[in-house]
Amino acid sequence: MMDAQIKISAKSLGELALPDFCPRCFWIKLHTGKLPFQIFPGIFSSIDSYTKKIVHCHFDNGKCFPHWLDDLGQLVAYKEPPHYSKFRMVDKDSNVALWGTPDAIFVKSDGSHVIVDYKTAKYTGAQDDLTPFYRPLSMRVFSLVSMNSIGLRLSSELCGLTSL
Repeated sequence: MMDAQIKISAKSLGELALPDFCPRCFWIKLHTGKLPFQIFPGIFSSIDSYTKKIVHCHFDNGKCFPHWLDDLGQLVAYKEPPHYSKFRMVDKDSNVALWGTPDAIFVKSDGSHVIVDYKTAKYTGAQDDLTPFYRPLSMRVFSLVSMNSIGLRLSSELCGLTSL
């Protein structure tokens, strides 16, 4: 008999990897849905959403992407990331369900895709300390899910994982 399925988002999985991870805070958040404080203030979600709209509008009006995305290679289109309910996968061996929604999916001229997670805050020393833990893990979840749930072929450059 298989144990109950564990469901975890890319963001939550990234939180587990942080050096100051607090199991009690994590448990409270999972069981109540919120904490009296948040690790990521809501304003950053709004800024990420605005950035996405600017990038899409720039492409839709001029058929090119903003120059600050040049490091991603020759981008020719964007795709709307699926809703998190569709952007998910279940590892059959562990019965763990992973999900999340990246900020953007871009199509390169060779037909491969680049998954993007916008980061808008100014980096500080403390944030630089967190980057090696949180960002790679959450981006790898996006990568795994994109290949397994919607069949994207990721760019070999940067392993298809890019945080901006």
